[in-house]
Amino acid sequence: MKRVLGRKRNIILFCAPAGILFLSLVIYPIFNIFYLALQKTDGISFREFAGLNNFRQLFEENYFINANWKSLGLALFATVGIALLGTVIAFLTCGLKTRVQRFYKTSYLIPFVLSISVISQLWLSIYHSEWGVLNKLLDFLHLSSWKTSWLSNQHTAMICVAIVGMWWVLGMTILLVYTGIMAVPVSYYEAAKIDGANYWQVSRFITYPLCRNIIKTCIIINTIGGFYTFPQVYVMTKGGPGDLTMTVMMLIYREAFSNSRLGLSCAIAAVTIVESIGILAVIHLLFRDQDVEY
Repeated sequence: MKRVLGRKRNIILFCAPAGILFLSLVIYPIFNIFYLALQKTDGISFREFAGLNNFRQLFEENYFINANWKSLGLALFATVGIALLGTVIAFLTCGLKTRVQRFYKTSYLIPFVLSISVISQLWLSIYHSEWGVLNKLLDFLHLSSWKTSWLSNQHTAMICVAIVGMWWVLGMTILLVYTGIMAVPVSYYEAAKIDGANYWQVSRFITYPLCRNIIKTCIIINTIGGFYTFPQVYVMTKGGPGDLTMTVMMLIYREAFSNSRLGLSCAIAAVTIVESIGILAVIHLLFRDQDVEY
């Protein structure tokens, strides 16, 4: 095996199928998006070169800027509400008895095994302004003054959409971090206990450094997932009423398939790709390797 893998030609040969798939399914579509962003086309008729007009139009119109801020808000909510909260819950779960841990591990996964479309329909029945469970609960608690049209109120609509995504994926984040914590050798904790370290010191100087890469991965997945929120918006509100819950992904869909402006849609996608790279760079910067000082 060493003799086979020691030749560069064999390595290239083994990597070629994966490389071809990556180039054809990832790299080429990205370049094609940037190319179409410079065109004025509906995707069917003749393409007309538009230069930077599509990008200029985006930043001159408030609808894109508003949608972009909503998507960035969802990304921030996903980072704080899912990744960080999931990490805290995972740390607390590890301190429970083994039988209780098994119960919670199973419970955490229940929402994630359901389709996001099913989840969205479920939460629609909770948020409905007339017969929704949430408003009925407020009536029962004699808090009728708090009742509102949750998905039509400008102060609650995006929060309600964000909560749906958070409830769906929180369990997976908890289990990922939990698995990382359980993989830390028990001898490290025993040594820390002998030295007199308390729970918070053990978490700060042993558990967190050894699980930092897993936590970083969870933050990346949830932040980018929040930024690319689409299915629950499409099922629950379709970006409405008006543009109240319009996200960048929903805007891309609307411009491409409803307004037949594929060039403009690709321009939005190109800006989104650049922003995603920027978000990833910030996360990598925040989690750059540093020596832990004891």
